[in-house]
Amino acid sequence: MIPGVMTAAQRLEMVTDFIEAVRRNELDRADQLLPDLGGMRSDACWSAAAQLHMSRDRWSEAAEALSHIKSPDDQQKLHLILSRNLACMKSHRPEVYHIIANAGEASAYQIHPSKSGLPSIIATRPDGSKVMLAGGADPAQAGREVCVTLKPQSEDGKAIAVFSIGDGYVFDAIVRKSPRLQFGRRQPIYLLEPDPRLILACMLLHDFTGTDGPIESDNVFWFIGERFGEQFRLAMLTDRCLAFPQSTIKLGFDQKAAEAVIQKVFLELGELDTRCAAEIKEYYAPISGGDFARVLSGQSGRMPRVLLITTRFSTVLQYSTRDAADAFRQLGFDVQVLIEPSPHHGLTRLAIKRVLSEFKPDMAFQIDHNRFEHVDLFPSNLPFVNWVQDLLPHLMKRQTGQQMGLRDYALTPSTQRWVDEYAYPQRQCLEFRKLTRIPDRPISWTSRSDTVVYVSNWSQSPQTIRQEIIESASGKNRDLLDAACQRMIATYMAGGSLASVGHVRRLLIDIMREQKLTAPESLLRQMTSRLFDRMNNLLFRQQGLLWARRACDALDLKLQIYGTGWDKHPDFAAHACGTIEYGGALESLTRTAGVNLVLEPFVCIAHQRLLDALAAGGFCLLRANPATQIIHATIELLALAGEDAETASMVRQRLGASHGADLDQLQAAIDAIDTSPGAVDHFALTRQLQQSGFFPMQGELLPMLDQTTFDSPDHLMRSLSRFSRDESLRSDIARAQRQAVEQRYNYVAGMRQVVRFVASRLQNEPQVLAQAA
Repeated sequence: MIPGVMTAAQRLEMVTDFIEAVRRNELDRADQLLPDLGGMRSDACWSAAAQLHMSRDRWSEAAEALSHIKSPDDQQKLHLILSRNLACMKSHRPEVYHIIANAGEASAYQIHPSKSGLPSIIATRPDGSKVMLAGGADPAQAGREVCVTLKPQSEDGKAIAVFSIGDGYVFDAIVRKSPRLQFGRRQPIYLLEPDPRLILACMLLHDFTGTDGPIESDNVFWFIGERFGEQFRLAMLTDRCLAFPQSTIKLGFDQKAAEAVIQKVFLELGELDTRCAAEIKEYYAPISGGDFARVLSGQSGRMPRVLLITTRFSTVLQYSTRDAADAFRQLGFDVQVLIEPSPHHGLTRLAIKRVLSEFKPDMAFQIDHNRFEHVDLFPSNLPFVNWVQDLLPHLMKRQTGQQMGLRDYALTPSTQRWVDEYAYPQRQCLEFRKLTRIPDRPISWTSRSDTVVYVSNWSQSPQTIRQEIIESASGKNRDLLDAACQRMIATYMAGGSLASVGHVRRLLIDIMREQKLTAPESLLRQMTSRLFDRMNNLLFRQQGLLWARRACDALDLKLQIYGTGWDKHPDFAAHACGTIEYGGALESLTRTAGVNLVLEPFVCIAHQRLLDALAAGGFCLLRANPATQIIHATIELLALAGEDAETASMVRQRLGASHGADLDQLQAAIDAIDTSPGAVDHFALTRQLQQSGFFPMQGELLPMLDQTTFDSPDHLMRSLSRFSRDESLRSDIARAQRQAVEQRYNYVAGMRQVVRFVASRLQNEPQVLAQAA
């Protein structure tokens, strides 16, 4: 015999010895023999191996062995399911596995067919009587019916508690049918089961594994065993963003223990809520505006505290809030960010109260939301800052401005407009713009001269946006908006464009005249904004992208488009590169691209993409916007008029007749692009932005902006041809523009301005109150 080679007879003898060792429960000897059993094994051998692994709690190996049995009996089929479940539980929920593994024999529960033939479980009560745990004649149908009943709660993401696992059908169905909600939200599901032996019995019937199964799903919480009530109480009291169950599903034959736990914890949370409210009131009641001003200004001898509220269900908001928080830290603030820790968490009222009572912030800060939206959660005297980043309907209403209290502050994109049109209190509004964080960059990098990159999710078709717009309207407004959409699409198809809100307004007015319609100014502004923000935004971007595609084809450059939906676009599918993750991945892509396109119909510094791209180290080509030239002209005339000139009338008075024609020409250009001609003093607006640090006192908004802006297909072709061949020129311009962004538009400078603004308003409150009286 060749050394190390086993004959068939010897292998058969070893297999026989192995099977016999397992039968006699000689597990150590069986473990010694197992590694040498190579080659094809019989069902008997695989069965013995599975038995050995199960005895050793090696559930993955047991499942593997059982899966090799060619003709498994009923018990082996059950053991295969059990092994898979326990292997998964041991890996993903070791604390629950430990409870189940030490639960003892499950003799109180027996597998028994239901009336439908599906296996269910018969439980033996303490008095010896037996009860079938199936939810009706067909346990699978029972699971489906419960899911239908729970659909409204599930689609709202409301937490559900399941009292007992029953025979497993309903519980498994609830978990697997739990929907993936908008922005990735998940519904919390709590299982309360005092008897782990019943779970063990269910694991013989159901495969609970898989990413959507009860074991691996992060939104499912297992509270089991004799201490299940303590586990549930601890979770509810320590995880402040975990929602209390709004609905309960009662399975099994005894839910009294679970009901008692739910009731007790509910009352305890109520007491905690009352206690937090009392602590908040006691702490904040005596604090004056001057007290807050001294703390925020660093004159109190302690670190000022700021609470930032955001949501994980908006990528832009959470990253912007993160960057603002980092800036506050650099300014010496103690910072806490309140955000859902996971997709199945929520910012509950009690969660906010607990943060307020524990952290005791000196200022609250939230993007796109006001204090009153939280009803009575925030004390009325706590300074609350709303950074208005998006033109959202709930912010653009007079009722919103009218509900702002004395210590509510708004960082607005146009103070005068928000004061005049939406009744925001002027003394509490700060003219503010977008900011960017300064990311970590390598010491040096090389850009790919032949690569042109565009990043955007505006990949929808114009007809899709048209349908969205008209479906949001009714009556004559619906027909009017439909006609406007069609006219806008035709304008772009003919090679024209609508570069501003004012251009869209005039198109809408022309159609109204044709149709002999009238509308109040407020409705006209509303429809204009809707058409500009949705339809024109898309058409303007995609027109510029079409120019870029043609130029890249002619110049042999690689156009790469990142974002959702481009792979389905008829004009750009060939250039679609999928999505790119915000943060380091996007920064690296931007930095190494030869050219980054910025195609949005806004003032250059008003779009986050440009600021982020320049800060990351990228070079950008921008589609021209008339507002940029208008701002530059306004800045130059303000410089001529002197630093104390703050309004259009003051500038005209200072400059006199020698500049009268220039002022008239500029005002006509302003009226041409404005959504409400004459409603806003753009000289006052520009001066406010200079005082806030967003605009320079003289010169362009960004260095060499005239060289990196294009206004036609031919202009873009020339620019791409020039810059794609000259990396040194791209690098020099990008560096100069990056330095301007870092000085003017970084979060530290912006948050410093916010703190100064709020502190000054707080300090001057007594005078304001006296005037009001």
